[in-house]
Amino acid sequence: MRRKVRIRALWSLILIMIAVMGMPVMAAREEFFPIEQIKPGLTGVGYTVFQGTKIERFDVKVIGLVPAGYGDNQLILVRLSGKRLEENGGLSAGMSGSPVYIKGKLAGAVSYGFQNADPMLALLTPIHSMLRLLDGERATAFRAYREFVPVATPVIVSGMGKRGYEMASRVLEGHHLSPVFLPGGAGKAGMSRMVSVKPGSAIAVQLVSGDYQVSAIGTVTWTGKNQFLAFGHPFMNKGLVGYNAYQAQVLQTVQSRVMSFKMGTALNPIGKIVQDRNAGIAGVFGQRQSMIEVEVAVRDRDRALTKTSRFQVVDDETLYPGLIVAGVMSAMDHALDRVGEGTAKVKVRLETSDGKDAIVRTNMFYSKDIAASCLKDVAEALEMLATNEFVKVDLKSVRVEAEIEKVQTTARIIKLETETKKVKPGEKVVLEAILHSFRGETFKVPLRLTIPETSEPGKLLLSVHGGAENVLIEEKESGRKKNPSKPEYEHARSLEELIAEYLKKPTNTQLVLEYYPLSSEESGEDETDIEPERVIADTSYYILGEAQLVLEIQ
Repeated sequence: MRRKVRIRALWSLILIMIAVMGMPVMAAREEFFPIEQIKPGLTGVGYTVFQGTKIERFDVKVIGLVPAGYGDNQLILVRLSGKRLEENGGLSAGMSGSPVYIKGKLAGAVSYGFQNADPMLALLTPIHSMLRLLDGERATAFRAYREFVPVATPVIVSGMGKRGYEMASRVLEGHHLSPVFLPGGAGKAGMSRMVSVKPGSAIAVQLVSGDYQVSAIGTVTWTGKNQFLAFGHPFMNKGLVGYNAYQAQVLQTVQSRVMSFKMGTALNPIGKIVQDRNAGIAGVFGQRQSMIEVEVAVRDRDRALTKTSRFQVVDDETLYPGLIVAGVMSAMDHALDRVGEGTAKVKVRLETSDGKDAIVRTNMFYSKDIAASCLKDVAEALEMLATNEFVKVDLKSVRVEAEIEKVQTTARIIKLETETKKVKPGEKVVLEAILHSFRGETFKVPLRLTIPETSEPGKLLLSVHGGAENVLIEEKESGRKKNPSKPEYEHARSLEELIAEYLKKPTNTQLVLEYYPLSSEESGEDETDIEPERVIADTSYYILGEAQLVLEIQ
């Protein structure tokens, strides 16, 4: 009898274990509302954050299914209602991803709306389309009809001045994002109490963090043990990605005639976005994506004041050049607290993760808008690395150091002269560039040139200019135009050669003497194929102007 009781107890325990083990699978199947059962008239509830981090509900009524692309793809057309929703002007940008439940089961995420139309109408991306993101599959493509557009994901830009924001805006708008300017300093992530992230929570996808921030605000749709889904439509539709995700707070829902939008800030890190596709974004809790560290140190010599700005930028080659330059622009403006002329000594240092030598360039700039001029070298270096055709560069850090004062440290080239007008191949020629410093004195810089042994009899054109000048050497008879100052990046055969070309580009304080033979019309030679030789001399001035001289080779 006791044996039978023990056997029954054992079987009961086994059955309980089987049931418990099977519960997650059954729950996974029963957690979601099947798209096949969606019918007009069904009602449900949605969840989102209208202000702060508190999740609040709104009501939903199904109107019908809408074809949404190729194959059997569909979106769910719904009407929204509820007091809080009405108070905030209806559907708002930042609600994308708000989960909608029908009969207690997750049906989909708010994802599309109608601009300049009924703000209570919306479309849902079915949850079964979003779940494909968890397996790394490409979610089925949705075709965007003119009648409806994705509920915009507001990209909040904070901690910047006007000019930096305008530069960052152009970068973001180039990726079909909608930047929103948040005046004042950037909020510090991780400073507030952590609130558990669940469906309906506000989420921020950060492209820039630190002293200036760029955060895309949306809503979490679904959370699992270590994964989550959000947005219900693409962020930038880049497929496999690596963006950091933060818990967010909504400061205010701003009403608009076109479409209201949520203004918010990032709080605490929660994980990493790994998929960005048509049906939404998918992330992993607890993971972090490394970012490019940027530091900008500006010394205003007129006020004996130094200010340093630090921020981190997402390692995305289509984004980081523009976002870093925008941050440098803002840091310059913030440190100087003025817009106007000046002279600057600028050092740019870029480090990569491969352990190779840092890329370092020091230069001088003068301009009527000195802060903007200081961007030139760093902008060129970042664009060169991001667009190079040889290898993906893992950029680790960028440091920009600038010393700026409100003076004009320039010298203009007046003349190029020599006592020797007729030369022979192999002969050494001494020339002098005559310059005049701004409100100063006239001075001479010697230049020594060796006539190439291979030179044919004829004329040799010499041109002297500064490294900053966008000089066009022009020979009137042939109509030849060339810009010898520009580095010939297209000739590089490796990343190392590309960087070497960038580093050997003349600086703005250098005198550049370039020369090449002038062929006669009878020779039939194409002068545009002739590369000039180059002689360089250093000065302590930002060089302006150009002078030319013709020698006769005997």
